Amino acid sequence: DVSKLALDFACASITDARGGAAPSSAFEAAPAPDARRSGSAASLANSSGAPASHAELRVERGLPAAAPDLLLVSHVLGELASAERAELVRLARTSAAVLWVEPGARETSRALASVRDELLDAFDVGAPCTHAERCPLFAAGADAEWCHAFARPPREVFTSSTWAKLGARLSIDLRSVPYSFLA
Repeated sequence: DVSKLALDFACASITDARGGAAPSSAFEAAPAPDARRSGSAASLANSSGAPASHAELRVERGLPAAAPDLLLVSHVLGELASAERAELVRLARTSAAVLWVEPGARETSRALASVRDELLDAFDVGAPCTHAERCPLFAAGADAEWCHAFARPPREVFTSSTWAKLGARLSIDLRSVPYSFLA
């Protein structure tokens, strides 16, 4: 049950591993003294790289030496080499909490389900599946299946020509954005 997840915990460190132009340097560790989830999750980073609600945060490149309290991972499975993926899974295994989001495409969704299976002995999965068994996506006959949900797009996607042009340029339908996640 997702409502039982501890989303209000104090954390001393947050590591944000996200995809981008330089995947091998996409890991940012942000020590957050006495940081708590006090603001909106949509709080964007300021010019120093720290969330606006925590301007004292320091952003560093590379994987942290110690496991963070919270590991945020986004859009990396399609970009990481196998050694980098293994290092990220090792970091997830030792982190206090993990939130991992990937595109909802079949290949990345199944890769994330594989990560979930690798981490089953390290932490209790809160979502999307709360059971502690192997992912049923890997059962015989489930080769065409994948686990994904759909994000609700901002209202502007339906009313702004800018969004329509962006969707056409990227060849994606912004009215329905699939994603896969692990918490």
